[in-house]
Amino acid sequence: MSMPWILTDHILRSKDASMMECVLYPLDLYNDSAYYALTNFRKQFLYDEIEAEVNLCFDQFVFKLSEQVFAYYKHLAGSILLDKRFRSECSQHNMRIHYPPANRKKATDQLYRLVEKSVHETESSISSEGDDKDHDVEDELFQALYETPRRNEKDSDLFKYETLLKQRHVQLLGRSIDLNKLICQRINASMHKSLEVAISRFEGADITSVVELEGLIEVNKLTHKLLCQLLVLDDFDAQLREANHNVLAPYGRTTLHVFWELNYDFLPNYCYNAATGRFVKAAVTTFAQAVQRDKPPNVAPYMVWGSKALNVAYTTIYSQYSGFLGPPHLRSIVRVLGYQGIAVVMQELLEIIHSLIQGNILQFTKTLLQAMPKQCKLPRYDYGSPGVLGYYHAQLNDIVQYPDARADLFHHFRELGNALLFCLLIEQSLTLEEVCDLLQAAPFQNILPRPFCKEGEKPETKQKRLEAKYAPLQIVANIERLGTAKQAMIAREGDLLTRERLCCGLSIFEVILTRIQAFLEDPIWHGSPPANGVMNVDECTEFHRLWSALQFVMCIPVGTNNFTVEQLFGEGLNWAGCCMIVLLSQQRRFEALDFCYHILRVQKVDGKDEPIKGIQLKRMCDRIRRFQVLNSQIFAVLNKYLKTSDPDNLPVEHVRCFQPPIHQSLANQTYQRPDHLR
Repeated sequence: MSMPWILTDHILRSKDASMMECVLYPLDLYNDSAYYALTNFRKQFLYDEIEAEVNLCFDQFVFKLSEQVFAYYKHLAGSILLDKRFRSECSQHNMRIHYPPANRKKATDQLYRLVEKSVHETESSISSEGDDKDHDVEDELFQALYETPRRNEKDSDLFKYETLLKQRHVQLLGRSIDLNKLICQRINASMHKSLEVAISRFEGADITSVVELEGLIEVNKLTHKLLCQLLVLDDFDAQLREANHNVLAPYGRTTLHVFWELNYDFLPNYCYNAATGRFVKAAVTTFAQAVQRDKPPNVAPYMVWGSKALNVAYTTIYSQYSGFLGPPHLRSIVRVLGYQGIAVVMQELLEIIHSLIQGNILQFTKTLLQAMPKQCKLPRYDYGSPGVLGYYHAQLNDIVQYPDARADLFHHFRELGNALLFCLLIEQSLTLEEVCDLLQAAPFQNILPRPFCKEGEKPETKQKRLEAKYAPLQIVANIERLGTAKQAMIAREGDLLTRERLCCGLSIFEVILTRIQAFLEDPIWHGSPPANGVMNVDECTEFHRLWSALQFVMCIPVGTNNFTVEQLFGEGLNWAGCCMIVLLSQQRRFEALDFCYHILRVQKVDGKDEPIKGIQLKRMCDRIRRFQVLNSQIFAVLNKYLKTSDPDNLPVEHVRCFQPPIHQSLANQTYQRPDHLR
């Protein structure tokens, strides 16, 4: 290459801020060379050679400059969004994560002063209450980097490439080149690739990486916002939909991967713990096949978080969210998928639940009901708790010894319970997001809180003052007064969409339970009609009796080196059984006739602790009590969603009246009134 390109390439490689504004000067040498080739040397082929080199060099120049511009602003966005407390702790260990260099020394000094102030304020706020100072410093830093140059164009020296990005008429070999437009095209492609990299990284990891995906989207969004002050880029949401393959399809790559992870990894391998509100990987994951995922692409550091240091920092931060699925992940899923993606995932989960209930669980239920005793009574308290435990162990020996109970059957119930819990927790996270949206939109919709009134003050007067104060913010009223009819209609529709949210009276989980109730249509779930015409007491034909037997197996204490049912399957197992019992309207019978509950009641009376067939009675009663409390909590949650709070739509309770039973000795006697005996 010739000297002009060597000089230009040197400036681009060195990334010297003082020379970057002069990067177009060496290219002007091509104009002089072309002029001399035509006027002094009068050689057309020499001009053609110069023109060919200019075409090649200028393409390389635009490519390298666009790459540097995108990397710079990505680095800037990643630095702004980096947690300030994390930056402060790094500085305490003599590890500094630098902001990208500004354009001139004045701006650089200002930037470093703000960084030092940010770190100092963060260190002092760690031991104090609240994060207001931290956010104030962050806002000041963002204002200096982003808003100040827009207000004062002459002193806008914080953006490194601003002067170059304003060039729209670069004269080169008699052509006027719009450098801004060429860079826009390149950066649009880089932004699209960066979003694809973010989604590909999510597709190459498990569902817990959805928090990192949301962070990557936020960094790209801020990068887009910073660049849009100097370039005319495509809409960010449109670029995100295109990268997500969600332009025309009702679901995108993220929705498909979330469901894929739920189906093949989350449902069969995770255990729920209500104490922490988290799903964690089970101690043993041999019940399902190992998940095969695509390897994330290897890209330049600026395509991820902005720089190598930022990549390490953000990887360290988001590694804290791996290994479990909890409220942070669920909130990220809600924000990333949106209403449409959540609806798709819920529908597919219902299909999985349908296949589980009417497939494997139904077949196991039919098999185990045949192994159940025909009758299993509640022994009298006179036998004592050791006798009651021995009686049930003998009666349920076939269920206890069933080889697939602790493997396949409990695994299918765990999948069903995890699906139910995911739907419930997703709705709770969605409700939190909707409540935040409603609270933020309240001042613009004339929804004002009741003002506090001291003694003697009239609340009506203060309310009117408050309404007058917020009157300029009322979007619908102002547009109806100042805008056109079409604008007013759009404003009213937007106001309606903002007000009508699911949290205002609708429940996704209630619909899920109603759909599941329709799946329980096989007669095997309800059992044979009672012989006494009232209810089955000793007969083991209904599902709640089978679940009592399975709960007896779950409550048996295990050895020191063995895993408990909670460690293997979590509380999703209990949620599945309790949900089916409630939907079959067998909760009262289960609580009254459960085998384990009867053992616990008898043991509370006699207080005995004897080993029965290798089972320590006291340890088993402790486990029964924990399961009883857990079942009560699950029943309360399910009944809350199934029983509506609308007094006009309360379900009618049908009461049947039965005549008292007649003893056999009195069956042949006829009853006569006392006044007829005289």
